[in-house]
Amino acid sequence: MLTAYEKAGSAQVSYKGAQAENKGTWGAWVAYRHLGQNADFFNTFDVVKEGQKAWEIGANYAPFKNVVAQVRYGNGKDLATDNKVSNIFGRVNFFF
Repeated sequence: MLTAYEKAGSAQVSYKGAQAENKGTWGAWVAYRHLGQNADFFNTFDVVKEGQKAWEIGANYAPFKNVVAQVRYGNGKDLATDNKVSNIFGRVNFFF
């Protein structure tokens, strides 16, 4: 039988998405991520870390041509300690 530390999974629903070439475009998503300590070695998610399970919400927006801003928020718990975890992440990308 697999324990919570030996499995990993992610499910995400997205709506639209910011396009760098089109000012004013935006997108949003909601996701559930379960990233077991022994199953996820190279995590590429920004707010849900290895050994955690959490809900994530996020949005991106293109305020100017070739600029995309993004914010993500994750809320869940640590699989090993059962403590609550909460993370926020923001990024601004410039495209040339």
